[in-house]
Amino acid sequence: MWEITQQKLKAAAKFLDEIPSGLPGKGTSNDEYWRQFIRAIPYKLYTQQKIESFADELQGVTGSPSLKLLLDLRQRGFSYEKFLECLEKIKCYKALNLFVQSTVPIINVDPQPQSVRIGGTIVLHCEAVCTPPPPQYQWYWGDTPLRNQRSSRLEIYKADVQNAGVYKCKVTNPRIVDIKHNHSWSNLAKVEILKFPIQETVNHKPIRSDTETDMSSRGGIFAGDIEIVKQPVNTECRFDEKFHLHCEAKSKSGKHLSYTWKREKPGRVTVMHTETGTSSTLTSSWKNHDTLLIYCEVKHADGSSEEVVTTDKVKVTVHSIWFEEQPLDIDGFIGESALLYCKAAGKGHIHYLWLRSEQLNGKKERIPNVAFADDGIFEFRSLGQKDWGYYTCQAQNIDGFISSNTVHVQFQTKNQQNLCIEVQPESYVTTQGHSLQLVCKASPKQGTEYQWYHNGNQVRDGKEDTLILSNISDSDFGKYQCSVRNGGQFKQSREVKVVRGSYIETTRMNNTQSSQIEAEHTFTFKSQGDDSPDILYAREKIALLIANQNYEREDIKSLNSPHNDVKLLKEQMEKMGFKVFAFFDLRYNEVMEALEKICRKLDAWMYVLLYYSGHGFQHQNVDYIMPVDASFPIQCDACISVDHITYKLQKTKSKVFVFFDCCRVNYESDKVVSPSSTSHPTQYIGYANLYKILSCSASNPAYERISDTCSVFNRALRKAFEERKSVQQLGFDVTKDMQDNGQTKNGKEFQRPVIMQQLGSSEITLHEDIMKDTWMRDTHVEEIHTNIEEPLRDISIQAGGHLFGKITFNFIVSNTLIVKIILRKAKCECIISTDQLESQKLCVKRNVDGTEIKIVGLQRLKDLKLELNFHIKANTEDGEVAKDYPVIHSLDELK
Repeated sequence: MWEITQQKLKAAAKFLDEIPSGLPGKGTSNDEYWRQFIRAIPYKLYTQQKIESFADELQGVTGSPSLKLLLDLRQRGFSYEKFLECLEKIKCYKALNLFVQSTVPIINVDPQPQSVRIGGTIVLHCEAVCTPPPPQYQWYWGDTPLRNQRSSRLEIYKADVQNAGVYKCKVTNPRIVDIKHNHSWSNLAKVEILKFPIQETVNHKPIRSDTETDMSSRGGIFAGDIEIVKQPVNTECRFDEKFHLHCEAKSKSGKHLSYTWKREKPGRVTVMHTETGTSSTLTSSWKNHDTLLIYCEVKHADGSSEEVVTTDKVKVTVHSIWFEEQPLDIDGFIGESALLYCKAAGKGHIHYLWLRSEQLNGKKERIPNVAFADDGIFEFRSLGQKDWGYYTCQAQNIDGFISSNTVHVQFQTKNQQNLCIEVQPESYVTTQGHSLQLVCKASPKQGTEYQWYHNGNQVRDGKEDTLILSNISDSDFGKYQCSVRNGGQFKQSREVKVVRGSYIETTRMNNTQSSQIEAEHTFTFKSQGDDSPDILYAREKIALLIANQNYEREDIKSLNSPHNDVKLLKEQMEKMGFKVFAFFDLRYNEVMEALEKICRKLDAWMYVLLYYSGHGFQHQNVDYIMPVDASFPIQCDACISVDHITYKLQKTKSKVFVFFDCCRVNYESDKVVSPSSTSHPTQYIGYANLYKILSCSASNPAYERISDTCSVFNRALRKAFEERKSVQQLGFDVTKDMQDNGQTKNGKEFQRPVIMQQLGSSEITLHEDIMKDTWMRDTHVEEIHTNIEEPLRDISIQAGGHLFGKITFNFIVSNTLIVKIILRKAKCECIISTDQLESQKLCVKRNVDGTEIKIVGLQRLKDLKLELNFHIKANTEDGEVAKDYPVIHSLDELK
């Protein structure tokens, strides 16, 4: 701190002499900032007499109590970090900005447009970063700020038509005093409220009579009139607060429903609330620390049937004690006094007990001769070696205890200057052959030692404050960090990255950008003309298409169009330059294996597209796709969550485009088994490399168009792919086409896609040219597409010198083969032996006259060897001729 110039010190004192603006009692104090600063010091440093001596400066030579205070703190060796911490605590941002450069918030995640039915929940999310401090959020409906909506997540329960409109979020850095330049606005998110219930199909019946529509639903896997549309979710509250649980259901026959909320106790069940309507909200409170197990039973209000549907059981955790103020670290001097302080609130009388450990994550032990106290103060009368360590406070009442944050107590001698890193290293994106310098400077300069690390390993010559990387090679890319030592003090710089890019010039980035640069990077080809637009391109484009149509269990209905959906999309993807891997009817382990093999071949310079067509559902706000071996009741552990798929793909840092054409219906709890704790957890990655479209909104079904033998969503998606356009425009076109063409004859729309975009550039398209950079050494891209669909040569059927026809082979997708027998002469027959295939549980379908067979599931072949035998019988002038044509074909798998 005390390297600060006298001019800057006087400027800070000027601001500390001021009285905060605002009225007393409205969150501000009537005391000057400098008095608040003294109270913010975590240990008692000045007596009241000393404080008043500062006030006497108003009549003195300088006329500034704050300047005298700051000069005294410099003489006492008050740490620079504590000085900034106290300024932050009293919110004297004018003074703080003299020493710390704050940045305007950068929005990484924008709220997305959505459609919500009446009574549903609107959920909007916005994420931003700034340095320092953390950003503050304020949500707006149009130009009107929403009261008490100041978190990154906006939730509006029981949405009504009056909640429709355009929402946006203002993200502010409170430390920047200039109100015109201290904030950023998110993109606009349009929220539409659907005023009518969404119809659906049970079994194979259309959603209305055949005279109204030719659509059928991919929902309706199970029968039943009552369906839970929105499940209650786990929640927490304090013992003196109310909690809210919400449930929404619908009757397919349009009957009124009755909701009964029940609490489950050991050995008995208690009714908490009953009401009728389209939805129900339980509002209650609890006086004790407890965990309540609550569920809702839904049945017909008129008692016309005995059908009862039960929601998932949810936990309501009621807290009777919590922390209002957490303790702070102490960085003091040997022999001086210091205080640790925390404050808890809750039910009844609260006692405090401090625990100590010599390691951050070590076992905390009770401090000798320290008993329970009635306040959260722990005093160090004279800091010494025995006091060094990590401290935690336990606050206890009659119901139990909670633990505070862990803080660090450390100290130094008075004549020793604090070790401080003044210049942090920065991240770079560069290319091979370039040179750059990483710089880390610390004070005091005398006696300070440096050691650079690359990917966790010591750099042999990295013992100076500057690390020079000359003629950068492949081995130089990675993570860098510098360790600084001076006497007994030790500090580490921030971790930075040197990553490979295609920029012509070496470009400096901030730390947030460097952590995402590979995932967000898009190749750009620079045109020669200055005014010519940049051309985006990819190093490879891969597509994985999955169609699950024929389900193996009889109690899960098969669908009509997924196979055709994928065949049509496969043709279009190949025209757009994608290497396509398409599969029909995959089981759970086959979906996971295909996903894993694709991910192994991806890197940050590729585009990957995944399309799924088949059954799906939603459970506990998580979307799942169903493999063809799914069982009944549905086991979530035997299905694959959409979040897990996107997580695996995003983790490769490729540009990820995913399209899920399946239902998102919530089924009754007795038909779905919740996931176990060992199943794939919901994981998220902050990379801006994902573009996702779900074919329908939450809790709703998806539809397939019987007359077109394709789904409503598939038709709109293929139409949008016909022209080169940005993915942002692609989503708009898909939505518009489904609105214009995906309606029943009475004009009510029934399916609306949900779009989520997290891409670094909104100009990205799926039509990018594939171009290789000469400086890239990776060549495995050219080998990625091992041709699993290598065509089999046609076989001519010949006997006795006569040509009777031929046998043709056509891989329509990667694991499905069509074999056709074309006979040119009468009195000739061809018999195909498929016993070997059927023994390996492949699906083999023949046409009526046996001249065509369809083989599905080639990925299940042992050693990927396709073996067929064709037996030919024909009558010739020389008599009957018989001949066998064996076919053995090796199928290459993804390596």
